Formats: sequence, structure tokens, C-alpha cells
Amino acid sequence: MNLDESNTVERFINGLESLMIGIQQVDSSCMEAFGSISKRDFGLCAKLGKEKSMIMREVAEFLQVPMSTATGIIDKLIERGLVKREYSPEDRRIVIVGLSDEGAAIYQMLNSKLFQYGKMLLQEFDAEEKEVFVSLMERAALSTSQLE
Repeated sequence: MNLDESNTVERFINGLESLMIGIQQVDSSCMEAFGSISKRDFGLCAKLGKEKSMIMREVAEFLQVPMSTATGIIDKLIERGLVKREYSPEDRRIVIVGLSDEGAAIYQMLNSKLFQYGKMLLQEFDAEEKEVFVSLMERAALSTSQLE
């Protein structure tokens, strides 16, 4: 890697870190609405909001924990009124989880704050620059999804 490329990568990382700090600030303000909730539980609630529902196997995979641990986490979130559990009508062995009304309201708040953050970031660009920037971000995100 030559000096110019190294400088470009360093500038990219610095910019990315700044964006991540902004997103973490949005997350932190929303986490306060959940009360005392761990980042892991908050991340799961955000994922459930995005996906609408997940089966327990998907929850365990997302959290990278055994099924028994995922069940305990879901139980605690149900007790707090943030998540609901249902059984599949086709196969009662399949447990489906999703956000409760309270959990969905907090997810909507997160979504709204992230939208405002994105809008603020993009206002620095003209229409053509926005399209290029968003396309490049999508391409970068796609390349990182192949790492998994």
C-alpha cells in the first residue's frame, strides 16, 4: 500500500468513526427511553423492529447465543413489555417473537431519529452527490455483508 492509498484509508476510517459516533449518540438517546436495557437487548429490539418478527432460532443466531440463552433474553424483554411471543399456527413448536406496542413505539422513535440524522448528513450534498454517496455506501455495505 502506497502513502496516498494509506492516507485515503485513514481519512475514510476517520470519517466512518465520526459517523458511527453520531449513530451511537442517536442509539443512546433512544436506549434511555427503554430504561435500563443492555446494548445487546437494544440491538435485538432494533432488529425485531426492522424484521417485524423472527423465529427463536433467528434470534439465537442474531445474538450469537445458545437457544436457551435467547429464550431467557426474550423472557426478560416480555416481562418489561417490549416484546411479545406467539406460536406458529402451522407448527406450535415454532416460536415467533416481535415487538409489543410499547417496543414498536420506541423503535419508531429510533427510526425517526436515525432518519433525521441521515437527513442532516445528506443536506451537505447536492442531488447528484447524494446519489453517488448513497450508492457508494450501499456498495460498501454489500461488500461487508459478504464477510459473514
